[in-house]
Amino acid sequence: MIKNILINTIMPRWPLHPDRDETIQIAITAWRSRFYDSREACAKAHGVDPQTFRRRLDGKQQPHKVAHTNQNRITVPGEYAITKHCIYLANARFPCRQHTLRTIATIVLRREHTDLPQYLHIGPLGKKWVYNFLQRQEELRCCYIRSID
Repeated sequence: MIKNILINTIMPRWPLHPDRDETIQIAITAWRSRFYDSREACAKAHGVDPQTFRRRLDGKQQPHKVAHTNQNRITVPGEYAITKHCIYLANARFPCRQHTLRTIATIVLRREHTDLPQYLHIGPLGKKWVYNFLQRQEELRCCYIRSID
């Protein structure tokens, strides 16, 4: 009897469609290239909310990824190091599993907070940290592999 084994690996990801921030950026590029007569026409043509488009053009609103970087537990360079390490492991034919990714992230988190006193405890990463990390990183994706009978 052969058992189906479910292994979770992290592989490079290639997006098929632009996300919301990329769509807004494409609309801004089209507006600045003078393809449209009005802001509203440009926003409507790209499927972007006109008010969001106007605020982004005026510099009053930042992209979502930029505005929320200070809420992440690990800094942007730390996440970049984790991503590069996962890609290194994948290139070495040793796919990084979610447990390995969490272990690497915990090590990076502890190294980033070495300036804290010993009596302050650094809490563990959240339940959905790995999932949210994979959503933020465009170079990684999660893939489930099953054994074939």
